[in-house]
Amino acid sequence: MGLCQRCDKRLAARAGHGMGGRTTAMTTGKTGHTSIIRKAFGGLDKEAIDKLRVFAVKKTYPPDTVLCREGDPADTFYVVTAGRVVVTKELEGDDDFVLGFITPGGYFGEMALITDEPRSATVTTLVETEVLEITKEQFDQVFRTSPAMARNILKTMIQIVRETDQRAIEDLEKRNRELAKAYEELAAAQADRIARAALEAQLEVAAKAQRSLLPTTLPSVPGFQFAARFEPARHIGGDFYDVRKIDGDLVAVLLADVSDKGAHA
Repeated sequence: MGLCQRCDKRLAARAGHGMGGRTTAMTTGKTGHTSIIRKAFGGLDKEAIDKLRVFAVKKTYPPDTVLCREGDPADTFYVVTAGRVVVTKELEGDDDFVLGFITPGGYFGEMALITDEPRSATVTTLVETEVLEITKEQFDQVFRTSPAMARNILKTMIQIVRETDQRAIEDLEKRNRELAKAYEELAAAQADRIARAALEAQLEVAAKAQRSLLPTTLPSVPGFQFAARFEPARHIGGDFYDVRKIDGDLVAVLLADVSDKGAHA
């Protein structure tokens, strides 16, 4: 359950088969899938079962066939007799949210028929799948006259809503945790960037102060030639030098090296 990157379950059929591709199905006519109907709707009376058997049309669809598309009008109720389908909800972007999977004995399409609203989800076959199809008019006839069927369907709908809400909450909590982690990482990176910028500014101030202490020119003394080059190991260093004439031909050369490197040096 959860998000599916097109599920790896061959959901490409959204743009291919589906409501308009129904001609690919094999119709085998009315059939008596009594055991499947009993499994799908526990407690059904004989009259309701007989009606469903008469109304139901068995069809077989290949993999990747969209049986119901989200947003489309609803006109059919389905009972799965063989195979497997996936129920998905469209999200923004390229991802689908998987609401669940339906196997033999399960059914779908009832919610839109009861509420007279468009399909709320997309149902796609994952493998070759056989279903019993019942039209909206036939479904309404059985639903209104069979309290057991109505009770079973409403119970299933409530369960689906609860499970969907729970999965949505879990997915939201997961996303919130991911966002919180991303925010913490971003905040740490921003704090590090600000700290680095502040350090760079301090070091630049210290470097300017150090350069102001060093002589820009050296004295000219007959018989001597003085030259100096200052290149700190880091932004700034603890080195100091100077050349000064003391008296006559007496010259003092001063060299100093403060321990360590950095602003405090």
